[in-house]
Amino acid sequence: MWTSSFHWPSSCRQQTLVDFLRRDWHKMHGLSSSPTKPPTTISSTSTPSTSTPSTLSTPSTPDGRSLVRFGIAGFLSEYVNHQDVAEFLQFSVPSIGFPGPGNPVYNFTTVNVNNGANIQMPRFLAGMEASLDVEYAMALGYPSQIIFYSTGGVADKINPAGSRRDPRHSNNEPYLDLLEFLIAQPADTIPHVLSISYSDDEQTVPQPYATRVCQLFMQLAARGTTVLVATGDGGSHGISDSCIHGDGSNKHPLQPTFPASCPWVTAVGSTEIGIWGPGAVPPAIGAEYSSGGFSNYFPRPAWQNDTVNTYLGRFGDSKAGLFNRYGRGVPDISVIGSNFAVTWGGVPSMATGTSASTPVVAAMVALANDRRLKAGKSPLGWLNGALYSPRVQSILEDVTFGISKGCMPFNRTVWPTGWPAATGWDAVTGLGVPNDFDKFSAALLEV
Repeated sequence: MWTSSFHWPSSCRQQTLVDFLRRDWHKMHGLSSSPTKPPTTISSTSTPSTSTPSTLSTPSTPDGRSLVRFGIAGFLSEYVNHQDVAEFLQFSVPSIGFPGPGNPVYNFTTVNVNNGANIQMPRFLAGMEASLDVEYAMALGYPSQIIFYSTGGVADKINPAGSRRDPRHSNNEPYLDLLEFLIAQPADTIPHVLSISYSDDEQTVPQPYATRVCQLFMQLAARGTTVLVATGDGGSHGISDSCIHGDGSNKHPLQPTFPASCPWVTAVGSTEIGIWGPGAVPPAIGAEYSSGGFSNYFPRPAWQNDTVNTYLGRFGDSKAGLFNRYGRGVPDISVIGSNFAVTWGGVPSMATGTSASTPVVAAMVALANDRRLKAGKSPLGWLNGALYSPRVQSILEDVTFGISKGCMPFNRTVWPTGWPAATGWDAVTGLGVPNDFDKFSAALLEV
């Protein structure tokens, strides 16, 4: 993910998601299009709140909240500032950002795992990733119960020479600590949806550790949790720019990322808006930064064989030796990931990356779970079996333009190039984009 700061303009083409939130949010949530009128001033101590119209088409508790628990994973000392979230919602979704008379406060809960960070002041110490994830989870996933899991520590990391790095210099996330905590929770507190906007080059994660983490993702899915994971922002070179193999050989293969490569999670890639001719509706294209590829740790599951084999058949031997053609393919699905307006440390900013796409898909799944629970059905849990079914594939928008960047984006004649988007599944956008939420939600209701 990368960011920049800016001043809120009166209109800005880059505010893709904010424009949607202000214009069409009520349609996605079954609400009246007349939001509460914003006050003329914003209190420095205000927190997100919401009106709860009678037209809300979701299962609700007596206090007006959804029954769905929507978890956001936080790592590497990132935490969320409540005032940032309040100001973001007040700007982007006034209908829930400003309190109406007698309406309950719409807020999020922070759960500290392994001494995770949660310092509210000074405000500028808040994490950009954490802010982005929670702000869009709340804006798009309303009225889900948002839980931010702030997890402390780091995990072991393997350097390009193939040896373990000094833990003091590791920036690999402690996924195992979070998962062991969640697995130990009772059924009435475990999240129905978990959004993880973090990723590492798969080869930097010790394989026994990755295997154990993936096993716990399977256990979590069996308990009804849908896990969405960002693929990363390095295109075909994963997270780092080197593409140097981690066995000390100095080879330059294409890089998969973890935990997106675990088959028990749904890996989320990114699209962006293409540039088209005058008067034409610009199509979605695969974002250059959207990481994808094929795992070296996890074999390709049977439910992926048909779609992935069709894609690989396009290349012949042109990428032979650069990837594991029998590995689990990544990503599974994608949505827009560019130019997200975020309030971070009191400063309006912009963010881009698959870490922005992931909470958007997670919010869709949370709302689909709302409808399932209202219908007396169980939560979705593991999602990939449904995604790869003909029923769901038929309602996803196929993305056929775009190519991910390679290891050396300014010297592509020498280094391996990225993965191209293509008809059907591809290693940039997966199966495609759930552009019609009503159809997507209806399909998931039938699972």
